Amino acid sequence: MLYSKYRPLEFSQVKGQDSTVTSLKNALTLGKLHHAILFCGPRGLGKTTLARIVAKCVNCLKSPMSESPCGECESCLSITKGNFIDVIEIDAASNRGIDEIRQLKERVNYKPAQGVKKIFIIDEVHMLTTEAFNALLKTLEEPPVHVMFILATTDPEKLPETILSRCQRFDLSSVKYSELKSLLSDILQKEGVTVEDEVYKILFERSGGSIRDSLTLMEKLILSAQENHLTLKNVEDNLGFVSAQRFQFFENIILSNQISSVLELIDELWLEGIEIDDFFKQYCFYLKSKSFKEEGVKLEWIEEILSVLYHLKNEEDKRLLGYVIVHRIRELEFGSKRVSKKVSTLPLPREERVFNREISAEELSEKWDELLTILKRKRIVMVAYLSGSVAKGISGENILIELPKGHQFHLDALSKLKNREYLEEVLFEVFNMPLKMEFSFEEGGEVVVEDDLLKTVMDVFGGGEIIKK
Repeated sequence: MLYSKYRPLEFSQVKGQDSTVTSLKNALTLGKLHHAILFCGPRGLGKTTLARIVAKCVNCLKSPMSESPCGECESCLSITKGNFIDVIEIDAASNRGIDEIRQLKERVNYKPAQGVKKIFIIDEVHMLTTEAFNALLKTLEEPPVHVMFILATTDPEKLPETILSRCQRFDLSSVKYSELKSLLSDILQKEGVTVEDEVYKILFERSGGSIRDSLTLMEKLILSAQENHLTLKNVEDNLGFVSAQRFQFFENIILSNQISSVLELIDELWLEGIEIDDFFKQYCFYLKSKSFKEEGVKLEWIEEILSVLYHLKNEEDKRLLGYVIVHRIRELEFGSKRVSKKVSTLPLPREERVFNREISAEELSEKWDELLTILKRKRIVMVAYLSGSVAKGISGENILIELPKGHQFHLDALSKLKNREYLEEVLFEVFNMPLKMEFSFEEGGEVVVEDDLLKTVMDVFGGGEIIKK
């Protein structure tokens, strides 16, 4: 792995954390290194790497407690390999209970076997239980002189104040683009790989400024490169990168209210293996960068997209997530009426309206099936409300719709103003004349059980069985 191969071995190799490195070096030089250090920051920035470098500075056999360990003595080499007996690394995510901390407290009493200090590095320390924190507290506050603690966390807000107050805290920040580009460029040169300049920007955005994540992504690209040359095509094929042209196409069909084309695009992305949530995250970056060059960019869409991504983050079928995002954007852009630009929904002048047009039972049935097909594509929940319903005929300005006996919930839903308005728009599109809906229940039908609507929705969307407690 590249991030292991090129892990910094001394302070001079650490990128993007100048203030933290300076403070640590000064503390070592002045002999004021704290007995408990806390490194905070997002993943992949070098918290554990800094902890190991500090451990080498403290335990170097040639120059102990120095800012410049030799890197050649037995202690330095063992710490680099991860097998130095006096540096104990603990993953709090899998060793988070009070029993593990009790074992740690027992080991604290033993003096170093090889080094100057026995150093305990606890990664993801926020994962410890409350009982474990309480057990660690006294030892962390007044450890034996031969012991030092280095804690690392991605979520310092979860740490008790009693722990925070006993540590010297360093907050690591995401690296700058220029720093990451310089680092990646040096590594690619050593690996004998050339790269198009745009690739650096994509790696920076996709990694969120994380060095480890950018190296992991870059390694994946290197494996796909032809003749050791990375191109934008490699990025598109292997990282699910979406081009600006495709984002512009998505935006155009949204603004022209071509809903069927938008949904087809989402299905197309899914079939290509592009994660739908990742597509919309990239689209937010596209909107942001576009706003620097153009006026009138739909920045308010970003809020809607991020809101849906957060609230539906656990949805397994990401296409449904995409459909919801499209729905929210359309409501934001066109309001709740969802007026189609292809179909005028303004009422015709009275003299131009067509009523009592002769329509056969066969034609009525075909038109009703067509209406249900449109609803299934555009707003599938309406199909559930109309489940089991039949168009009985047209009388004047009304279409007579018969619902199964007991479908009171369905009737209540269909009678809501926004649902009636929407259905009348679709009726106009299908029957080519303005129609109002008139509902009735069938005579002598079987009474519907309470779970009928749920079963209907399951039949429409596809599902298993209804589970009752």
